[in-house]
Amino acid sequence: MLLARNVGVRDIAEIEKVSVKKVLSVLVNFNREIKPKQNKYKSLQVDELWTFVGKKKIKNG
Repeated sequence: MLLARNVGVRDIAEIEKVSVKKVLSVLVNFNREIKPKQNKYKSLQVDELWTFVGKKKIKNG
């Protein structure tokens, strides 16, 4: 549910008080359990959620 609401993996780990490795393991195993019906979909596309945090240079006076 948290991932569906764009909560990051590290945030999920902190909220659930588990390691990042455990969160990723659950996601991988969950992915293996989902089997789309072949007669219903021609193709599926899965994309990752990426976050970029930049550091701006501080301008002096």
